[in-house]
Amino acid sequence: MSTANNLSSTLPEAFQHTAERHGSRTALVQYRPNACHYTYAEYYEACVDVARALVALGVEPGATVAIFGSNSPKYLIAYWGALLAGVLPYGIYPTSSEASCRQLLELGRCVVAFGEDGDCGMRLVAAAAAAAAAAFPDLKLKHLVLWPSTATSPDDDTVSQTKTFASMDTRVMSWHTFLNAGCSLDDGNIVLMHRHRAQNADQAALIVFTSGTSGTPKAVALSHRNVLFVIESARRLVQFDETWRGVSYLPLSHVAATMLDIIGPAIVGFSLHFADPDVLQPGSRSLVRTLRAVRPDFFVGVPRVWERIAEQLQEVAASQPAPIRHVSTWAKRVMFSDIQRWEYPQADWCPSWSAWLADRLVLWPIRRALGLDRARILISSAAPLGPETLDYFSSLGMRICDLYGMTECTGPIAINLPRAYRRGSSGRPLPGTCVRVDAETSELQVQGSHVFKAYFNDPASTAVAFTSDGFFRTGDLATIDRDGFIWITGRLKELIVTAGGENIAPAPLERALESAMPAVARAMVIGDRRKFLSCLLSLQTAPDGETLIGEAAAVDDATRTAADASAEAAVLGTPWNRYVEQGLAKANRQAVSRAAQVRKAWIVPRAFSVEDQTLTPTLKLRRAFIEARYAAQIQRLYAGG
Repeated sequence: MSTANNLSSTLPEAFQHTAERHGSRTALVQYRPNACHYTYAEYYEACVDVARALVALGVEPGATVAIFGSNSPKYLIAYWGALLAGVLPYGIYPTSSEASCRQLLELGRCVVAFGEDGDCGMRLVAAAAAAAAAAFPDLKLKHLVLWPSTATSPDDDTVSQTKTFASMDTRVMSWHTFLNAGCSLDDGNIVLMHRHRAQNADQAALIVFTSGTSGTPKAVALSHRNVLFVIESARRLVQFDETWRGVSYLPLSHVAATMLDIIGPAIVGFSLHFADPDVLQPGSRSLVRTLRAVRPDFFVGVPRVWERIAEQLQEVAASQPAPIRHVSTWAKRVMFSDIQRWEYPQADWCPSWSAWLADRLVLWPIRRALGLDRARILISSAAPLGPETLDYFSSLGMRICDLYGMTECTGPIAINLPRAYRRGSSGRPLPGTCVRVDAETSELQVQGSHVFKAYFNDPASTAVAFTSDGFFRTGDLATIDRDGFIWITGRLKELIVTAGGENIAPAPLERALESAMPAVARAMVIGDRRKFLSCLLSLQTAPDGETLIGEAAAVDDATRTAADASAEAAVLGTPWNRYVEQGLAKANRQAVSRAAQVRKAWIVPRAFSVEDQTLTPTLKLRRAFIEARYAAQIQRLYAGG
């Protein structure tokens, strides 16, 4: 395993080492809609071209640039080009609305914004125009650069909408025009060399925005030291090297994809393969197609991705003839029983003879059909993965390791590993990380080389983020067992204090409700300063947020939409009314006390989604927003006791 980059103190230095050592190795591969391929030498040179162009446009070290588009080589080239120029890049979620995009342009104070031609480009230009019209005093934006979308040729020198955009704002330029600016710079390489040498490990290198669950997103400034510490820790824990292959599909603006897709490959030298642009759209099966083509050595998914894969596998299993279903059930039962015995402090799992046979005959072919037969580690991040999904994949011989982290900690804080695994926990802290639980509040607090120093241009938020002795306040409630495994029990800000004075974390109750009612995609428990707990239920629906699908469609054939189900659930004795009442009863059997039981529920007429702002881009509940939107309905739940 290469360790040359361990000596690097800055990201440009580390990337340069990779390009020198692995120049002929494959760096980036895009399959559809137009295939393209970069070696590390080509990748690095393309990034240098972007850096030269930024210098030519007068972008100073320490300035910021925004990047808005789907996962593609151009996104990474723009990102690393900024890093090589000593400029701080940050991403914007490709699904962000014009208003959200404008907000991040203003908060990030970017001087250049890169965007993908097409829908993203149109939203970016509209957002920039709106920000300029509002005369935001700190808006620094000078140039908009549009690269050809993935639907056009990667070598196309024209941008389909540039002329239209140019008539609206003369600061818009095509990718080709932008790069030409760098070609005219005679001393560009000398300037870049001086900028590289001027950087140090503790300088801010990049910005990642939080999801804004409880309000305005915060711009987290991460240093070279933060980022390189995490990459080196991951390399030691997982033992990956330049021979590995990864798949890029999670939004690159999220800290997980920033580290795994943008930074990690360029530091270690492994190859990155891009999934199709529609990969996260509901109903899309292109992710599995990409996994089959790549057969990655590792795979990271958020809970909803793992749940969708499980649903697709279960659909296929249910369609098989009875004899095949029986054999499959036997194999999963044997594997699940066997794999559950191997938890810390046991060593790596070693299958029994019967589990080995079940794997060879039934389960390994399933993993190969998924494209995950070569994967050495499977990770779930962003939120806890439900126990049913964990158990299902365990029955296939796939132990999914929960990773717990935060943007402010450059991603990971703790992780379960195949050799150090405890089901239901968030794993053990990264080596070199100090964690503690506050005795008074039960808040988990963290200190380490991966913890950020400050929010960008926000000293007030920075001041309250740390304790007096320098520990970062995660805002998560937790316990730590005697073996060092962290168990997250809820969010401090989300803690419900009932009218009776009981402190209740909603997350475990919500998971119990979702487990008890498979037709429910998301549950949100309510009860702060109220005499009992109630909940809002968001059903499984099609992308329109209204049409029922899956388990929700099967509850009552007469109901077609979430609004129909909501109305029916209010009528005693109807199928939906019985379903909800039985679900509440089942979930409440797991409650730790009477105060923790959920007494009433209301089905929202439209499923929670990112588009209607009830979910963040990372699919977290915007609780305050949801409570405000449905205030009248919530009040009716408590009317009359």
